[in-house]
Parts: sequence; C-alpha cells; structure tokens
Amino acid sequence: FVLGLKQFIGTTQYWEHFIPGSYRLRLTDGCKFVRQEAGAFWLFDMIASYQYDDRINLNPFQIWQLSKKEDYWLLECRGDNGQHMLTSRISFSDFPIDHIEIWVLDGIALLPSEY
Repeated sequence: FVLGLKQFIGTTQYWEHFIPGSYRLRLTDGCKFVRQEAGAFWLFDMIASYQYDDRINLNPFQIWQLSKKEDYWLLECRGDNGQHMLTSRISFSDFPIDHIEIWVLDGIALLPSEY
C-alpha cells in the first residue's frame, strides 16, 4: 500500500465521493487509490460530512491527518496557517498505515504529493 502511494504526483482526472444528500467531495487519483485499496470510504465520508461545519468550510485549504495512537485513531483538521479546527477520536480502524495526510483545496481531496 505504501509503495502504491508514492506513485501519485498529480492526477489524470477527478472522482466524485458523496453520501446521498450530502456534500460532494472530488478526489484525485491518489485519494481514489486510498479509498479503494485501504477500504477507506469511511474516511472520505467523514471529511465530506465535516464540510458543513463552518469551522471547516470557511477554510479553502484544509489539512486532514489520520494517525494511529495507542488504542484508538485520531482524525484532525487544521488550516494551512496551522489553525486547529477539529479533532475526532475513532475507536477502531483497520487502516493499513499508521499515518496519512490528505489536503482538501476548494472541495478537492488530494495527497500532498499531488499538489
């Protein structure tokens, strides 16, 4: 999985991710790979659902980090200026790596290497 992530340095197209009746998030090829290969639909569901929160949606550049802790996972969002906007504790995940960072720029989710 990690080696697969290293191949993404841009995108060839955008992919829609949405929960019916919810915010539509566009994904780059790299984020689509994460969603598919890691079974992380839930991660993009969470990012999309938080777009209705004014702390989040008023920031056109969002930095999302998913990190494994001792016995839980932590999803955090901050602005590109470092301002902390959100922390969500997740009891369980089988995400294949201990940390990932996803950027959301104007409604497009991408890996930092794709910027």
